[in-house]
Amino acid sequence: MMTWPWHVLVVCTGNLCRSPMAQYLAVAALRSAPAIASGSVTVDSAGTHAWDGRPMHRDAATVLTQRGLDPRGFAARRLDADMVSDADLVLCATREHRRAVVTMAPKAVRRTFTLREFARLTAGIALADIIPADVIPAIGPGNVSAGDGGSVRSVRSVRSVRERGDKLIAVALGRRGQTPAPQHPSDDDIADPIGAPIEAFRSCADQISAALAQPLELLTRAAQPGA
Repeated sequence: MMTWPWHVLVVCTGNLCRSPMAQYLAVAALRSAPAIASGSVTVDSAGTHAWDGRPMHRDAATVLTQRGLDPRGFAARRLDADMVSDADLVLCATREHRRAVVTMAPKAVRRTFTLREFARLTAGIALADIIPADVIPAIGPGNVSAGDGGSVRSVRSVRSVRERGDKLIAVALGRRGQTPAPQHPSDDDIADPIGAPIEAFRSCADQISAALAQPLELLTRAAQPGA
């Protein structure tokens, strides 16, 4: 039986800054994990008001390059319902983008979060919440390589990663009504750096990396051999 990759879609407005930076930063984080299987996770991005084919914003590309990543060849895409339907997890820059996604594809409501909301909801989740405690794997060496801006490859099975990823979303969703909301709702958003100095792009990338760190670590550890 054919098993398709577990797919993450990141959404912002123009698909020029926040979502492409998140795409490349997520791929870089996953690439460092030996547990992720060949073709088992894909990450891409789109914008609610994007113009297809536009290059990444110059300052966003510069920030990624300074972090050792290669954003050449990126082309913006306008979000559509098929993209949302194909995604297992949709991570949005702001609550406005989350509303746009859910309006476009209502069935996606249970797998659509802002980046910072998903980080907040997954904070404190343990491996035992995703896999049985008696099979929590030890971290070990392995080989991994990445595809063009979206694929992460190693020797782990696609199905296992999919099961762990879906479980992570389910646990996060269950915490949505139990985890205290931020004092200021805008704290779940990542502001658009366009029009600001490059320092704002660096700060934006830092916020994105911080938001991705916990859930991606959980996913990669849960997908270790033996889990």
